[in-house]
Amino acid sequence: MPHTIAIDCRLRNSTGIGRYIRELVPRVVTAFGAENVVLLGPTEEDPWLGIWQSERPAVIPCWARAYRPAEQLALARLADRARLLWCPHFHIPLRFRGRLVVTVHDLIPLHFRVGWKGHFRAVLAAILLRRIKQSAALVITDTHAVARQLESELRFLRARLRPIHLAAHCELALASARMRQLVDPYLIYVGNVGPHKNVEGLMASFAEVCGRVPHRLVIVGQRGQFVGDQRRLTALAMRLGNRVFFTDQVTDEELRVWMRGADLLVQPSFEEGFGLPPLEAMAMGVPVLVSDAPALVETAGQGARVFRLNVPGELATSLCELLCHPELRADLVQRGHTHVRRFSWEATAAATTQVLKEVIAQG
Repeated sequence: MPHTIAIDCRLRNSTGIGRYIRELVPRVVTAFGAENVVLLGPTEEDPWLGIWQSERPAVIPCWARAYRPAEQLALARLADRARLLWCPHFHIPLRFRGRLVVTVHDLIPLHFRVGWKGHFRAVLAAILLRRIKQSAALVITDTHAVARQLESELRFLRARLRPIHLAAHCELALASARMRQLVDPYLIYVGNVGPHKNVEGLMASFAEVCGRVPHRLVIVGQRGQFVGDQRRLTALAMRLGNRVFFTDQVTDEELRVWMRGADLLVQPSFEEGFGLPPLEAMAMGVPVLVSDAPALVETAGQGARVFRLNVPGELATSLCELLCHPELRADLVQRGHTHVRRFSWEATAAATTQVLKEVIAQG
């Protein structure tokens, strides 16, 4: 007998999508019952499976990487294993006979192309998104902003789109006392260093104001993986000297410690699908400054200060005002504390489960 649902969990250990999988899949498995679920990716010895203390879902070990022929072969085999396949990202089987639900987190690969790899990913993303439009029964997005992009840019039918917000753990604020990772006060950026993240713009804006504030800029990311103008990045880093600090890769617990000790979290992105770090910062009592990228305004705007990307110097002005005035940051902490409680992983999982059941009920 086929299982009720198969879930592609190959990216469970990545950032971003990995968090989405690690938070939602266990809750969805509980909703359907472990005996009705098969997971693609983990092995029987995978430590992640330890979250199921008693009955575990079935697993199909798979090491196939994205955009490879082996990926297509692995996904195609799931047609006979389950009545429904849920892909928590847009790496879908191009040929699949069963019913399909896909989560599209953003259209960033189409909008930001740097180097031959960026152009290659954009071509493949366009092919996969076209196939999703044709074959997915329903498409989940993290925000209404992304759903609108799918409608306007790729002509997806609105009736087949289901925006479902992500969440942060509100108990993070109580996990431990505030502590600093550095002697000096600091502001923090969390995320990868892709071109859509506007890390260069953040560094340039901080360089304008660093003579007026005692803070250092902490970038939780790997400088060696920066995607963009390396010469400009090097020049900015040299200009800032020890006022900028790259943490390199950190664990989830190390990230929480870094974030809890910050005076401000900044998310200056040109585009996002959701933007989880601002909500997590709010949950830890850290004030937040975000750009007016539509997804960030939708998910964090009421609990954060918003600066306009198209107004030159507004990021630098906002940084200076917030870092120089503790009372402004205190107000943001209160706003963030109220705002973040609107989101929960339980609600996200319940809405996601409802979408999956809706497709199964369609026969």
